Amino acid sequence: MKHLTAFTIFLCTLLVACKSTPDRTATTTSNTSPDEMPYNQEFLVERDTTIDSSIAYNDLFLDTSAVSKYIQRQKLPEADAQALRGFYNMRNFQYAWFAGNGLTEQGNGFWNAYTYAKSHGQKDSIRDKALVAQMDKLADVDTLVITPGDSSFLETEIALTHRFIRYYNNTTEESLLHQLPLTQLLPARKTDPVAMADSVLKFSAQQPASDSTGQPFFALKRQLATYDSLAKAGGWQPIHVLSGMLSKGQSSPVVSQIKKRLHATGELPGTDTTTKYNDSLLTAVKAYQEQNGFNPDGFVTDSLIMSMNVPVQQRISQILVNLNRMAWMPPQVKQNFVAVNIPDFMLEVHDGDSIPLKMEVVVGKAGSNTMMFTGDLNQVVFSPTWNLPASIVREEVLPQMQKNPGYLKQKNMEVVRRNDSLPEIRQLPGPGNALGRVKFLFPNSYDIYLHDTEARHLFTQNKRAFSHGCIRLADAESMSGYVLRNDQNWTPEKIRAAMNANKEQFVAVKSPIPVVITYFTTWVDNNGRIHFRDDIYEHDKRTGNMMFTTAA
Repeated sequence: MKHLTAFTIFLCTLLVACKSTPDRTATTTSNTSPDEMPYNQEFLVERDTTIDSSIAYNDLFLDTSAVSKYIQRQKLPEADAQALRGFYNMRNFQYAWFAGNGLTEQGNGFWNAYTYAKSHGQKDSIRDKALVAQMDKLADVDTLVITPGDSSFLETEIALTHRFIRYYNNTTEESLLHQLPLTQLLPARKTDPVAMADSVLKFSAQQPASDSTGQPFFALKRQLATYDSLAKAGGWQPIHVLSGMLSKGQSSPVVSQIKKRLHATGELPGTDTTTKYNDSLLTAVKAYQEQNGFNPDGFVTDSLIMSMNVPVQQRISQILVNLNRMAWMPPQVKQNFVAVNIPDFMLEVHDGDSIPLKMEVVVGKAGSNTMMFTGDLNQVVFSPTWNLPASIVREEVLPQMQKNPGYLKQKNMEVVRRNDSLPEIRQLPGPGNALGRVKFLFPNSYDIYLHDTEARHLFTQNKRAFSHGCIRLADAESMSGYVLRNDQNWTPEKIRAAMNANKEQFVAVKSPIPVVITYFTTWVDNNGRIHFRDDIYEHDKRTGNMMFTTAA
């Protein structure tokens, strides 16, 4: 009964908040200094003591005195102090940015948006050096465990919140960030996914005409309404598992079940439920395959049936997790940008409403995850040198050197510096270089970049998570042409020559292009079709387990 009571209180609060755009009326204090900015009423709330560890989004809680000590130590203006207290009051003093297993999804999303905004001129008088250094250290950590009694991240947690309230106040009212209540941006307690979907759909915010960043969010939100209706109608019935494979022309009772399943989600129009695998079903199966990351060959396999059997409630959870992820997209990213979606293993160049270039990519394997972030592509490096990361030297190169004294020479590598324990090694430009013939730099804390590769066979795979974290391109030459398209000095012939010169050459990009590395396991394409992909790094699973009362 305790769970039900707490959930009912939360839902009532959320529904009231969702009746209209949140009240962002600013409050002021007398003798306000330039730093003592007024904050909107959303931050000024009483403590929500109905949240306890059994229903909390997070498994870590702050001691209330920690916030007071931070305020005193940093000598915060009263407006900042009130907003900081109010922020944690909403959460009953849960951590917002860290959980027991490391940085939360919202923590990663906020830090990405904040650092991108700072690099593009958003002013904030808070000094960042210590926080930036700490967050940069986290970029090199593969796994992180924080116990409830561990206070080592407490200062970083509160410092991030201080930056967030400033960032939130400084961000334009037309951004997606301000189109959502804080209870949706930063969940404070677990809830049922269908109930959460109802709350999200009842909120009346609409996409501002000037904000292209929010387009993926609002397109996916419209699909949430469709899946919410499907759930209320009973969803779809599981299809019997196949013992073999179905193709056009065959008949089976399973075909009738497949037709009913594809009627439900719109891939198959009409009312046909016969047992014959006909032309209309072939078209529908290919559409479903394309929208779910399968090779669109029309063959129905057991893995395709397993995908169709994912319950509608699980799809709703997936949509909600990705809506939250999209809400943290930096609002400064304009219509011309490069997007890499990790679970889709694809790169798309966006130019307004068109996609002039699209290609397959290889991303980091599990354990060497490609990170989500936004940066500006500002350099092209032809015939690049590869400076091997210390982890690769330690785990791969040194064992090979011990087995084969001629290994470095065979791989066109050399020792740059011999340290006490681990040498610094680089691979020279030329055939066999792991970066291929060109790489594209967009400065970031994760040392991730786009690059060519000679391992062409990897692009024939549907699931392409094989790299050490960087992103390998299927067509680096076309990417070079697009990035340098406005530079008359770089003709296709000159680009090709530089790629094969075996001499490293750096080229500055005259107009840097935003690169957005995303992790969307569901999204809506330009034709209004919803896509689903596998949760290859289990980010959805981790966040869903925090957000929902039922497993994601």
